[in-house]
Formats: sequence, C-alpha cells, structure tokens
Amino acid sequence: MTSSAKGSRRDFIRRSAFTSAGLLAFPNLVPASALGLDGTVAPSNRIALGAVGFNMGMTNLRNLMGVRGVEIVALCDVDTQMLAKGVAEAPQAKTYRDWREMFAAEKLDAVTAALPDHSHAAFSIWALNRGVDVYGEKPLAHHHAESLAIVEAAHRNGRVWQTGSWQRSVKNFRHAVELVRNGRIGKIQKVEVGVPQGLTNTKNYKSENRGTAGHPPSQLDYDLWMGPAESRPYHPKESHYFWRYNLYWGTGQVGNWFTHHGDIALWGLDLDKPNRGPLEIRTTASYVKDPDGSWDVPAEFTIDADLPGGIELKTSTKMREGTCWYGEKGWIYVNRGKTEASDPKILNSVIGDGEWHAPGNTEHWRDFIECVRTRESTVAHVEAAHSAFTIGALGLISMRLNNRKLRWNPDNQKVIDDSEADALRTRRWRAGWTS
Repeated sequence: MTSSAKGSRRDFIRRSAFTSAGLLAFPNLVPASALGLDGTVAPSNRIALGAVGFNMGMTNLRNLMGVRGVEIVALCDVDTQMLAKGVAEAPQAKTYRDWREMFAAEKLDAVTAALPDHSHAAFSIWALNRGVDVYGEKPLAHHHAESLAIVEAAHRNGRVWQTGSWQRSVKNFRHAVELVRNGRIGKIQKVEVGVPQGLTNTKNYKSENRGTAGHPPSQLDYDLWMGPAESRPYHPKESHYFWRYNLYWGTGQVGNWFTHHGDIALWGLDLDKPNRGPLEIRTTASYVKDPDGSWDVPAEFTIDADLPGGIELKTSTKMREGTCWYGEKGWIYVNRGKTEASDPKILNSVIGDGEWHAPGNTEHWRDFIECVRTRESTVAHVEAAHSAFTIGALGLISMRLNNRKLRWNPDNQKVIDDSEADALRTRRWRAGWTS
C-alpha cells in the first residue's frame, strides 16, 4: 500500500460519522506487545490461527488449514454439535464456547469467523483491538455504524482484513472486472446486480434439531448466540441459517448476496471505497410474511442507487443473478462459472502489461495469510466490504421506512436531512460485548 493510499484512508476515517458523532463507543485498545512494532509476522514463522463458527465456517477452516505455516490453535462455537465438526478437522486445537474467553487465553496472530450478521461487529472489533488479523464473513456487519466501526478499528490497530467475498479471487470475475476497468466497453452508464429471492412461507423449513419456540436445543448456548443483541425469546425459525431472514439477527438477501455481486459491481467501477458513493437510494419491496411472524425481510426487492459519475446501480430479485455493466460500447455480464459480452470478441481481449490488473491471486485464503505476513492490503479489503454493505444497509433502512428515498453524504457517512433514517444506522448492544 502506498503512503498516499494510507493517507487517504486516514482522511476518510477522520471525516467519518463514527469519529465525529461517536455512534459506537469502542475504546482505543492496543496490545502492549504491539507498541513500537509494526506487527509483522516473519515469513518463516507459523501463523497461530483461531477459528470460530462451524455451521457456515467449515470451508474457511479447511482452506486456511491448507496454507503453509498455518497452525489451528483454537476452535470456538456456541453449539457443541457444530464445535465437534471443527474438532474433527483440527483435533489438536483447544476448544471454547465463548470467543471472549478464547481471546483472553490464546495468543493469536489471526482468526477466521463465520457468525450470524448481528455478531459480526462485536467479534471483529474485539479481535482487531487485540492486535489480531481477521478473515471475516460478509456482510461486514448488521448495521451501518457497526460496519464503519470495523473499518476504524482495522486502521487504528494496523490490522489485516480479508472479507469472505471470494469471488474477487475467481478467474472469470477478475477478468471481467479487468475488462471493465480497462475500458473495453467504454464509459459505464449503468450496472445491474441480480440476487436470489428471499425465503418465504412457501419454501421448505427443516425443523430437526432446532428446538421448539422458547426452548433452544440442549447443545446450543442461546445466551452466547445472542451475543451483543438485546435479549429476546428463542425461536427455532431464527436459529442456524434461518436467522438471516429476520431483521433482528440478519440482513436477508441484501447481506447474503448483494455483498457478493454488488461488491464485484463496485470493484469494476473503481468505486469500492467508502467516500465514493452512493449519493441516493430508492427501493421497492414485497413482504411475504411468515405465519409464525419470524421471517420479516422482503422476499422480493429492488434497490436503485445513484453513484458518482452519473452511474445507476440497480439491484433486484427479478433480474438474472450476477453482475452486468453497460457501457457506451457494449456490456459485460459475469456470474459464477459464466462470463458473457455484447460482442464475444471483448472476452478474448488481452490485458496488457501497462493496464490495470486485479490485485491478489486466485487463492483467496492464501491471499489472506500472505498479507498477514507482508502487511499488504488483501484483495477483499475492509473498505470494499464497507462500501458494498453501505448500499445494502441503506436499502434496508429505506425498505423499513416504506421505501423512503434517502440521500447520502459519503464524506461524513450520514443520511442527509432525515434524522429518523439516520438513527437506523445503529442500535444498542448488551453490556459485556463492547471491546
């Protein structure tokens, strides 16, 4: 990272709503071992890694275990059945149910976590404030102010961050972004992002081993699972995986899928930076209520975002999944396993030595570990994750306010002239979870 890049990021944090408004109060905690040091891990040394969450996190654990020099020293999950899955992969590691105890007991270089959205910020900031590099899942957080706080904590503590937006390390996504960034379809006018429809009461729900309303299964420590969120009664339709369809815990397909395909869209526009948009958000949403009242995110939605340069970004559950950029000279579409263009010859274009090339490599988890060693920025850096999540978070706020149009100031990271909407960027946490 160049010194000018570091400076611009510091400037962004200095201007942000997090520092100016104090939306979340996280003390500036730097471990004594880091004082006077740059935090570099020598290439010849092992990387002591902790892993948290094994419902959705097994892929991360297995891939990071396969990187040279990585040693799994600690495993943590609030569900003993899930924890057992991690132990089967790394039987030598110590086990924990509370990640706060893990950080207190272990000397970790890095950590990977796959947690429900509502716990992303509490965990991430706890780790970053203790000098630990983080491989964290998307979406970056549950609320916008939490996401901004993660960015600030990563910078304040000089930590490496990699988001699980692994499409950035897949060859066809990287090539599509390179084609767009290098002008193969001219100036971009519009981008479309298609995401899957959300869960509705017409889709199957598997209830086995999920407990009954008010009674979590015996293997689950529900109090720990709630983490920083204020207490609320247990419901099986809000536990493993299905939490994402309740706004108290999750962010629906906005956080689940837009943060994948929308991230690629912004990367292709060189707008994957917090102070480069959006400028305005408009939404439509269709709510299909669950009979039990648990799933409350829109099953169908559209988010229109006005971006700098007169570019419109449209996200919808009614378009084919993936990302499509429309330029003056044609279009390029990319999705998992597929790349198309208005003229097939565009896809055969070679990116020259003097042109922009996607950073990183095609091994997403190795990219993280390499950056832990070199202290360079990862391909899925924290600013990119925050930029994509900002559009999604504002979209959800708009939907909650009956599809209210929102204007956004990217410099101070606030909703313009709408205190009600701006207040929805954050929420209170329970005592004991603020690092």
